[in-house]
Amino acid sequence: MSMNGLLSAEILFKWKLHVGDPDLWSWLITFAYFICIGISFYTLNKAKKSKLSKPLIIQRSCIYILLFLGFNKQLDLQVLLNDYAAYLIDFFNIRAYKYTIIIIAFILVHLILSYILSRIITKHKTLPFFNTILILAYSLLFIYISLKIGVIYKGDYISRLRIIGHKDFLKILESLSLIMIFYGQWKLLKSCSLAPHEYQSTGVG
Repeated sequence: MSMNGLLSAEILFKWKLHVGDPDLWSWLITFAYFICIGISFYTLNKAKKSKLSKPLIIQRSCIYILLFLGFNKQLDLQVLLNDYAAYLIDFFNIRAYKYTIIIIAFILVHLILSYILSRIITKHKTLPFFNTILILAYSLLFIYISLKIGVIYKGDYISRLRIIGHKDFLKILESLSLIMIFYGQWKLLKSCSLAPHEYQSTGVG
């Protein structure tokens, strides 16, 4: 769903409960999200039962991101968030500062994503739920999120670029990241069957 009318909603919300992308490719991506969520939870629980380490917020954060993106793929939850943002801006009578608010929100989102990714990269040797494949996979996923936000909240300078086929490019990037997440989690499942000291010595994580 297009959001070119950025923050133009008043009290009447634009978001409706319906399927946003009914094509086959989008449905496959949606199912892929929940498959990745399932295998991520399974790996997390198996590692916890093996007492390899205590769960960390960074691992759960990645699962929550997948959960939001999975629902968002067909429900367009970003439109609902936009509607609430528009309502709050009108309620507090700060519409004159809406673009400043958008920029601040954009920066905050990317700071959070950058922090999560940096923690994965710098600590992956001691994190039992990440390996090199997952680092690359989440890097691609976060690049996808950044580009998607840029397309949704595009300014005139972006629209002038007239990127041909950007939707297909984003779907390819999204699909590739999910395939890599599944493969990375599958490798971790095999690692979880090792004894704790063997697990640590492999450097997987």
